[in-house]
Amino acid sequence: MSIQRFGVVDIDGLWLLRKTKGGYPRFADFDERQDVVLVREQRHRHVPGTEYLATNPIDVPDLTRLLESRPEHSSDVVFKPLVASTSAQDPFQALSPELCAMLLELLGSQDVANLRLSSKAFSQLPQTYFRHLIRQEMPWVWELHDTDGGSEPKRGLDWYDLWKDLWILDGGFCADEDARAAVEAGQPIYRPYKFQIKGLRNRRMIYYDISIILDMIADARAELAE
Repeated sequence: MSIQRFGVVDIDGLWLLRKTKGGYPRFADFDERQDVVLVREQRHRHVPGTEYLATNPIDVPDLTRLLESRPEHSSDVVFKPLVASTSAQDPFQALSPELCAMLLELLGSQDVANLRLSSKAFSQLPQTYFRHLIRQEMPWVWELHDTDGGSEPKRGLDWYDLWKDLWILDGGFCADEDARAAVEAGQPIYRPYKFQIKGLRNRRMIYYDISIILDMIADARAELAE
């Protein structure tokens, strides 16, 4: 992440950050994750729903098996049309599929959802759009983001199906937090999804924290330059 942002593994930036923001017991202005605070003792204090903190975020065998077992898609587009009829004045109908695909990648998810309701040209979405979503929304799944010119997963991969599963399996719907709240309230645990990839969830949390640290390094360098 440091190489992508600064061009180098910025060890000097970490040292600068230590000198300007460092202190006991933690960096100033760095908000620790609630789950980390809950279990932070001299000895590990187990709290239901924080089990993912003990998993390996680098080597995630369940993720490897998930990616290797993905089915091929049966169509280049997904979803059934939402718009029964389209006005003759719909300008998007005149665009080529390639231009529509480019436009989708410039919009946020909610904008795309609204666009599907207003134009038949976007009722169905290409598989390539969901590949784009995974890259934008899940940069920590680096197995799908080869930046060194290596091979990507097979062309026929069902990116829509994979995007849905990743949001569920890495804890994107906060199932662990819901389970912990139920335990604290003395209620039965409801788990709509029987399986989660704990290591992927831990990787996601660490990725966000590293992003914050890189922001802090950039700010420290800017302050030093003033």
